[in-house]
Amino acid sequence: MARVYPVAGSAYTYARRSVSPNIGFLVGWAVLPDYFFLAMVIWLIGAAYLTSAFPAVPTWIWVVGFIAVTTLVNVVGIAFANRINF
Repeated sequence: MARVYPVAGSAYTYARRSVSPNIGFLVGWAVLPDYFFLAMVIWLIGAAYLTSAFPAVPTWIWVVGFIAVTTLVNVVGIAFANRINF
């Protein structure tokens, strides 16, 4: 698909160009919840695993820890990309 449609994009672009603009619109909106909920699912699975390994630590502490680490990685990545771009 990348060779046929050499534009920056994702499933939205490929669906829009190969099927129809309406399907592309639906695909774009269908992908959005995936980006939102995938991180939460990973945090919950990781917290469940670590709670079974360390039962004395409450699950919510693991979830908050994962959120803090994810936020830190994103902030550092954004700051790094900003420095590189300038």
